[in-house]
This record gives sequence, structure tokens and C-alpha cells, in this order.
Amino acid sequence: MPAIAYAYLHGLGSGSASRKGAALREAYARRGIDVHVPELHLPSIRHLSIHAIRAHLDALDASLDRPRWRLVGSSLGGWLAGRFARETGRVDRVVLLSAPLHLRGLWDRVLSDEARAQWKARGSMLFPDVHGRLQRVGYSFYEDVVALGSEPNGPLTCPALVVHGARDPLLPLEESRAQAALSGAELVVLDDVHELTSSVAEVTSLAMRFFDDGDRRA
Repeated sequence: MPAIAYAYLHGLGSGSASRKGAALREAYARRGIDVHVPELHLPSIRHLSIHAIRAHLDALDASLDRPRWRLVGSSLGGWLAGRFARETGRVDRVVLLSAPLHLRGLWDRVLSDEARAQWKARGSMLFPDVHGRLQRVGYSFYEDVVALGSEPNGPLTCPALVVHGARDPLLPLEESRAQAALSGAELVVLDDVHELTSSVAEVTSLAMRFFDDGDRRA
């Protein structure tokens, strides 16, 4: 049986210093377990590329001799975690936090046709990060979204936990419900917004209990 490795994949507005990632890493460090929290703004936030992110994840996977993974992914990181699970077949369990089932659908809801046209014409657009600071993201990122995320994701073949913020202004609850139903996953709704930053302790506890349940069932 391949070894189990753990990772947290952050969202677009966050980074490798994510509070949720740090909390998960600290909690597992007390058990002597390392949680990988890779930086996914690759090659940079300005030139963000889903292809570059996936290449980085594949390199991390190969460096660890292609283990079975337990993944927690937030927003874009959740979409990436689900895609990695479907494509590799080596994800033991996955926790999806505010993760879109349909990546392009999320962006097309967030931005009007006019806003996307301006993004394309200007080559980049400013987006707020989790701290409210504006970060410039190139239009090539949206081109990746169109190329790779135009179709909704299919069902997961591993156990999954879906977590949604009841006051999320970006991702409708119905999408998280559909994602959970598609994969036979449990859905937990927290009183929080998209980033779930007010629920870090609860998210950490939910993820650890979910992963511990996998150990009990092994």
C-alpha cells in the first residue's frame, strides 16, 4: 500500500501562508505528520497558469514517489484537488472547501461579459485577495479556465467532504449540493462567507475527523 501524504491547496485570493493551511499544518505537526502547503501562484499571480500549477503538483507528487493523497482544497484549490483526484486515482480522501463544480461557470457569474471583455483588452485585471489587497491577474488565466474548466467536473471516486459557507456571495449553495450529490459526499454548511476565514478551527476539525475516519475504516 503506498504511503499517505497530506496537502492543502489554497485558492486564488490566498497563498501558501493561508490561515486554513497553516492551521491544518500545525494540527498535524502535533501528530508528527507533515502537511504540504505548496504555493500555487505560478509562475506568478500576474501570469497565473493552471497548467503551471498542475505541473508543480505533479512534480511534488513525483518527488514523494507518487503516494496516496489526502487533500484539502479551497475554492480554486478545491477544484484542482477534485481534478487531481479524478485524473490520478490516487487520492484517498478529499475535503472541498467552497469549491466550484464548474470553474468557468463560477467566473462567468462573478464577471459580466463587459468585465471579461475589458480584462481581455487590458491584458490583466485587479482582484482583491483574502486581505483586501488588490492583485493583478493576467487574462491568460481566464483562457486556462475556458480551456480546462468549461465543463462541470464529473463524480469523485474517493470519499469526499464538501464544506460551504452559508453567506458565500460567489458560489451558490446549490452548486455545493450538486457536487456532494454527484459523488455521494457529505455536505456541511457553515455560517461563513466564501473564504471560510471565520471558521478555520471548525474546518480543521472537520477535515481531521474525516481523515481519521478513513484510518478507522482501513
